[in-house]
Amino acid sequence: MFGNLLCILALTWVFPPNSSASYVEKIGASYSERLAICTEIATSADLHGVSQSLAVAVGFTESKFTYSTSGAGAVGPLQVIRKYVCRTDQKNGAECDLIDAGVQALRYWVKRSSTVARGLCRYNAGNTCTTTGRKYARGVLSRQRVLDAQMRLLFGQAYKETEKRKAPRD
Repeated sequence: MFGNLLCILALTWVFPPNSSASYVEKIGASYSERLAICTEIATSADLHGVSQSLAVAVGFTESKFTYSTSGAGAVGPLQVIRKYVCRTDQKNGAECDLIDAGVQALRYWVKRSSTVARGLCRYNAGNTCTTTGRKYARGVLSRQRVLDAQMRLLFGQAYKETEKRKAPRD
């Protein structure tokens, strides 16, 4: 419902204060593509019962809404490792939807953890929370709080109702 607006707010983070004109021009050229990727993340989150602001914060933290590959082999806007999240698709010979797979992995870890922070840590680091994973979780939650605060300022009670959603239990 609010996915596109969350994405517009999140994309303001791509342009830090005092950005040079050449940087703004370079990044601005990919703005539409980044907005489309972010909106797809928010839509998938809504479909799978994950907080849209959380999924958008993860997408920004992982890739700034681009299709990239990390040195560890994580791919896509949510930086998933195919061998862990695309097993069913690979068995069926289908192409893995990296955004949908990432949102489902996020849902999996958050549901199976005692807190959202712990779920984010495990999303980032696997079964064991590491120092890096805890730092990652703090950064994502900080971004989510900023997005939620901005949306509450803009939409008040209408947005507060959407925040109450949690990942459904299977």
